[in-house]
Amino acid sequence: MPNYKPSSFYFRKALRSAKTVEEARDVGFTVVLELEQLKEWVREQGFIPPKMHIMREEAEEKGWGCDG
Repeated sequence: MPNYKPSSFYFRKALRSAKTVEEARDVGFTVVLELEQLKEWVREQGFIPPKMHIMREEAEEKGWGCDG
């Protein structure tokens, strides 16, 4: 039986071993697709997926954590 390794292990490994920017981008886009599909599945279950890690640009544009 193989050792348990979460998907993030493989994504991080792929990012570390990427030899070009294009390879790293491909990994990044795969991660984003996985996130989008997981969030879609969560919504289909009747839940609102929480936001745990937000890019500064998104927070600023949406006024989250900003005064005013």
